[in-house]
Amino acid sequence: MLQQAIERVGKIDRAAVIKELQTGTFQTIVGPIKLKNNLYMELWYVGQWQNGEYYGIAPATLPGAHQIMFPKPAWHSE
Repeated sequence: MLQQAIERVGKIDRAAVIKELQTGTFQTIVGPIKLKNNLYMELWYVGQWQNGEYYGIAPATLPGAHQIMFPKPAWHSE
């Protein structure tokens, strides 16, 4: 994101780069990112293994969120 912001500004101008980071949308390995109040809000804070797969469960408002599995089934060895 920093590299993209500097390239867009065209020079190392701290105030301009900060403004670009605060307002721009950046292509990253996790997809496009746009900060809200200087934070990346669209990431999982809590995940859970369910039936051998890892799923995001919180925040529940994100697309693709799974319901928490509670209580968790007992572990069993194979």
